[in-house]
Amino acid sequence: MAVGLREGWTGSSVIVYGHLFVVSELERMKLKVYDTKTDSWDAIDGPPLPEQICKPFAVNACDCHIYVVGRNLHVAVGHISRLLPDENSDEKWSFSVRWHVIDAPESLSDLTPSSSQVLFA
Repeated sequence: MAVGLREGWTGSSVIVYGHLFVVSELERMKLKVYDTKTDSWDAIDGPPLPEQICKPFAVNACDCHIYVVGRNLHVAVGHISRLLPDENSDEKWSFSVRWHVIDAPESLSDLTPSSSQVLFA
């Protein structure tokens, strides 16, 4: 595994447009994409993960969308746009994201993920 790939891989990952994207384990971070040519991670254009998505727990992708499930089962859907470099340019592909949040039903708001620790008094 390349050094840059290993050092920047700090969350859950998905493949979109043939590129590796990572949703950080930390809240309110920008989506990152791995660049194989430079062996580095780049934050993509757009806002960070929406504030309703506390501690992302599950990440999946379908076509050009990333689905992130957070605490209280809120879901953020990120639409990934691939921005073409100019034809006469040596620039690499770039990406942007636009987030939409789907709130969980009130009846599910007290659920906690199985990965959470429960403390008993």
